[in-house]
Amino acid sequence: MKNEEILRKAIEKAVKNGWNFNYDRNELLKNCKKSLESPFYEYGSPRYFSIIFSHSFAKAFWGEEEKIMQEERFIMSKWEVELQQMVLEKEPIKYLEKFL
Repeated sequence: MKNEEILRKAIEKAVKNGWNFNYDRNELLKNCKKSLESPFYEYGSPRYFSIIFSHSFAKAFWGEEEKIMQEERFIMSKWEVELQQMVLEKEPIKYLEKFL
């Protein structure tokens, strides 16, 4: 699957799960390709880093319900664990693809 399609499907999944964001949904989905051209925020138009690494997106995408023991010292929500892992990935968009 191409990165544009992965990002589009990830956004759709998060929206379906109740993700609230400050951008027009149709505009956001329409501009997925443009968003991938530059990872960082550009005035008036969010780029994919500012989308996929936001806590609100991660909570909606992975969910808060499931708790995971990590190194037997912390109990974390699934979204926290997966977001931490995604930050370490060379291709974070491909990491999202695993959960679509």
